[in-house]
Amino acid sequence: MTSKRPVIKRHFPSWQVVTEYGESDLRRVLDDPNMIAHERKVRACVANARTFRDTVKRHGSFKAFLDQHLPSGSFEDLMLLKELLETTFAYLGGVTVYHFMTDIGLNVLKPDRVICRLFHRLSLLDNEDQLLKSIMEGRRFAAGHRTTDPLHRHRAGGIRPSSLARAGHSQGRVPECTTLRCVQHSPALWASCFGQRDCGHT
Repeated sequence: MTSKRPVIKRHFPSWQVVTEYGESDLRRVLDDPNMIAHERKVRACVANARTFRDTVKRHGSFKAFLDQHLPSGSFEDLMLLKELLETTFAYLGGVTVYHFMTDIGLNVLKPDRVICRLFHRLSLLDNEDQLLKSIMEGRRFAAGHRTTDPLHRHRAGGIRPSSLARAGHSQGRVPECTTLRCVQHSPALWASCFGQRDCGHT
């Protein structure tokens, strides 16, 4: 996917541009042999650009939209926001939405195959498909959680919390200086089904 980023950015330079794409623009993108050959993903990027535009118009900014749905910053709020993002934007699957939330500094981790396999081998998951439980275990590590179970402490002792989740913004609203600050100038959300990131504030 990384090798495709230059061509993705060339076709999707900003969400403002992509909102104006018509059928001829979509055909141009899809006919590029260097582009990802997945029509549903390409169309989802255009649909998401328009959804993003409409969200900004209604709320003033995308950050304001997210803050509205994170009144307390609780785990319940995070999961409700995750569900809202999945149902609002096209082709935004469970793992990808966690990736986006991680990128903007929220206290979750992306439960990809590596993380789920690791947690499963540590006997923290019953199977590698337990995405929600992997998020909960990641938060436990990030918070420096230790149980009274000595076997659990032994299993978890060799893992640095910082390698599993971002704990810097575990309280309150979405932080100002994150990818979210730049999301209106980059395709980080509406092209997130490609895993694209483009933010200078890192």
